[in-house]
Amino acid sequence: MNEEELKERLFEHVYPVYRQSAVWQSIYGAQAKELMIIETLQEELEAQLDLERATWALPLWERDYRVASSDRTEEERRKRIKSKIGQGATPNERLIETIVDSYLEAFISRVENIPNEYAFWISFPVEAMKNFSDMRAAIQKVKPSHLEMVLRLSTAESLRIVDRVRITARTYRKVNEWRVGQAVLKSENEVIV
Repeated sequence: MNEEELKERLFEHVYPVYRQSAVWQSIYGAQAKELMIIETLQEELEAQLDLERATWALPLWERDYRVASSDRTEEERRKRIKSKIGQGATPNERLIETIVDSYLEAFISRVENIPNEYAFWISFPVEAMKNFSDMRAAIQKVKPSHLEMVLRLSTAESLRIVDRVRITARTYRKVNEWRVGQAVLKSENEVIV
């Protein structure tokens, strides 16, 4: 709303006789200017209450959510605050996706539950990753302790394996499982790619 429209709205609340008065024109013109300034300040203040639009209030957000402020960009600071906000919510796939997306350049992560495994997959492209260690720490704080986090990274480039690769997974007996006469090696799985 511009100044003239606001002035006209002010005149709607008084008798039409005042509209012809130069004095009242001047008074309502000055009030309209002041109301425009107040409206602008109100919009700016409301913007600071929204984390996505906040600028000068970011240190206040960081203080309230106990996030260490640093010399990072405003966007990175917002992402850290968002991940901290998510830590109070009930952990589910959507919350974990939100946390992962806050550390990615684009919102493209996917979280899937792995049935009967007490684990969940987190899929996202490697190229979009910005700060892996912070993301991992934020998820560790949110996820239930009995669930395992499995990262499934993808890449836009195709991989071509020229050599044969042998992957061996060995499981050894723990000290309290081992008995005299038993082999130390419990199991061995080998895959040739």
